[in-house]
Amino acid sequence: MDIRIMEYMKAIEEEGSISKAAERVHISQSALSQSLAKLEQELGTPLFERRDKRWVPTEAGDLYLRGATTMIAIKEEAYRRINALSVKRSYTLSLAICPQVFMLYGNSMFSALRSGLPDIHLNVFRTASTQALEQLKSGVVDMAIYSELPLEGRAPSGELLYKEELLLSVPISRAWDGDTIDSERISMSPLIIPMEGSHMGDLVYPLIRSFHINPESCYTADSSSGVDLLLQNGYGSAFLPGRILNREGYDGFISYHADPPLAYDIRFMAGKHFKDEKTAADILRLI
Repeated sequence: MDIRIMEYMKAIEEEGSISKAAERVHISQSALSQSLAKLEQELGTPLFERRDKRWVPTEAGDLYLRGATTMIAIKEEAYRRINALSVKRSYTLSLAICPQVFMLYGNSMFSALRSGLPDIHLNVFRTASTQALEQLKSGVVDMAIYSELPLEGRAPSGELLYKEELLLSVPISRAWDGDTIDSERISMSPLIIPMEGSHMGDLVYPLIRSFHINPESCYTADSSSGVDLLLQNGYGSAFLPGRILNREGYDGFISYHADPPLAYDIRFMAGKHFKDEKTAADILRLI
């Protein structure tokens, strides 16, 4: 199992282009194309297909890339621990962060942490909330910023950073009057939805099924960044966090609320193995 090839495939997925992916991983375009062709031959199935000038994973490609993400994270954590041995700082910390928070606050958050805690070397893993909590529980990471659905009768975990809501973003050409989701008009535009079983999927799937929409007729993506990419490329209407839709670049869309709201919490938690309460408090203050 060649982790390097997995990193190549992740680059194709994230860049949507063989040439850009090749530039990113510092190999020639022909070498990357040959690596993809050889891997598809070994697996006996295509991993990517061409759509609207982008390379998009097939169903088999999605399965491969999910496994690749896990293996790359394991490699990065091993490298982190090895590198930490030679880092002449107080210590090294690792943080898992869910994609919807990373998209919005990644740069500003890490800048604040670097300036506020200059003696700490921070390694960041962008991963789904469920995986972030699993990595926290197993000790792979020291802290996690994740999404959590408020469930009746269950005490919330971690420290609340802010409350979020999923909104339906509809192209202006297909928009309607009002500010709430219209059960009759929601199916008039193709829908982009998160993968079933994901954090965002747990919110969206009951709603669209209540409107008698078949999820198999919708476009799916495995993260909020994937949903955002399909929305920006004109694949239809999409459910995205409200804070993302309030940023610049969404002038061509109208946002609608669900009733009741598709609400969830963004929380911070330090692992049980992490005993430095002062540093945890400092990090929470800075983020």
